[in-house]
Amino acid sequence: LGAAIERLVRLGATASALDAFVRDGEGYASGAWFPNAVLPVRADVLSRIAWQMHRRAGVEVYVRFSRFLAMDPAAAVALADDLAAHVPLGGLLVEDAPALAARAGEAGGAPWQVRARRDAIAADTLPPDERPKLAAMRLIERAHPGTRVAVVADGARAPSSIADLTFVAARYAAALDGLGADLAPAQRRRLGAWMTASEPPSAAEVAAVARAARRRGIAAVGW
Repeated sequence: LGAAIERLVRLGATASALDAFVRDGEGYASGAWFPNAVLPVRADVLSRIAWQMHRRAGVEVYVRFSRFLAMDPAAAVALADDLAAHVPLGGLLVEDAPALAARAGEAGGAPWQVRARRDAIAADTLPPDERPKLAAMRLIERAHPGTRVAVVADGARAPSSIADLTFVAARYAAALDGLGADLAPAQRRRLGAWMTASEPPSAAEVAAVARAARRRGIAAVGW
């Protein structure tokens, strides 16, 4: 934990995305890092890690939402209730939810307007495997007013209308290829590049992509 905090400080990171769940070989949630009544608890460490990163590294802490396996919305809400009660968080990083991330329509506006668009989503318009994630997200937002939502989407060329920040997934060298070129400045500020590769990027790679993003008016770079 100390080494991770030191690296966040050296990189000048402003946010950290933490896994709330233990993932199996297919990426589904098979356990948790916080007390709950739904999944096996591998260890109760998420709250301490989140608090220490926020206080010592000065970063905003996002919790990564992984896939839910054979979980109905009621179970997802119960899990989210426990997460909200035990873990200090400032945002949610939503992955593996392409239909939710691809919500088209008006993008931008004040945070409460973005949240209103999220609240207006009808669960039955989403694929069954994304409905538990929506239910859990809504409960956490009610428990932690002001929670920011970031989504990671493959191939997105514009920000999602229901996200505060939309990351476009790509490998390092292609992370910024054409990203935001045809968008207004206000839209580019809600768009980010999410670097993917088998190994974490070096500090030099992060710095290079971050500088290029700033020149283009892109809001954020993550990995």
